[in-house]
Amino acid sequence: MNMHISTKLIGLTIILFALNSCERPPDPPKQKPQIITFNGPERDSGTPQTVSQLDPNNSEATGPPFAAPGEEDLPLMNTHAVIEYFLKARDWQSQLSVIYDADELAPKIRAHYHSARPALDFSDVNFKMKLFQMELDPEFGGPFWVYQIEKSESDDTGGFPIIIREQDGELKIDWEVFQEFAEKTFVSFLDAQRPIAGDYRVVAEQISTYPESQGQPPVDLSENIIYEISLPYGGYRAHSTYAFVEKDTPLGRELDNLIAIGDDPLATILSLEKSRGANGENYFTIRDLLNEGWLTNKRQSE
Repeated sequence: MNMHISTKLIGLTIILFALNSCERPPDPPKQKPQIITFNGPERDSGTPQTVSQLDPNNSEATGPPFAAPGEEDLPLMNTHAVIEYFLKARDWQSQLSVIYDADELAPKIRAHYHSARPALDFSDVNFKMKLFQMELDPEFGGPFWVYQIEKSESDDTGGFPIIIREQDGELKIDWEVFQEFAEKTFVSFLDAQRPIAGDYRVVAEQISTYPESQGQPPVDLSENIIYEISLPYGGYRAHSTYAFVEKDTPLGRELDNLIAIGDDPLATILSLEKSRGANGENYFTIRDLLNEGWLTNKRQSE
């Protein structure tokens, strides 16, 4: 599986030793703790595990609490089991026992499912799990595990990421990440025909040239920085757009310092706005950088 991994994202560091030397090279500097991006062109390759093929050593518990793996345990212990329990739960109330920060998020979850839409139903659906990242080092934001979930062999939507975190010695599902990606809120934002604004977990990459295929730039490019904004599912850049931020602003300088030309794409939470240009076409601007990476303990207000 070939995945495009940002140098600012966490991965496994491989140190190669010279064949003619027994001296260990110095350890590389640690990078910023970020979530992996999985929008590479060959992201669908490989053989995913299904819920019927789980290693019993990795899924010892059949119901909550799902203990987080300790130093003597297999690193994936209970990760498959907690995902299966969460997705197969009969309702959102049943999911609360395996949701990260459930006490704080319960009012938000209740309001969401009562006013927005019913909970996604996986109770009678076979699904596949692909492990994309595992990080156990607290210095890098761990422990957490990132899986890609696909409903069936015929699922052509690219599935969605789900993230497991540890809380009080137990494995928990990050519901905010699940809700945003499973319900594809950013896709709805892209498809909206009217001006709209919102906060989204996306992958951002600064580019130097506005593509000719997009027509006339909606802003003065000499005064703006261009970012390609995309999602980590749905095929290679299947859901992407271009967003602008003014160069000579605190936000513009902050973003340029964080994601410069030539840097690999970075997982972020951005506040984005869709506006109507002078030519009548919609375009996107970045209003704020809310977080580097998709994990945050500071819950966003409604």
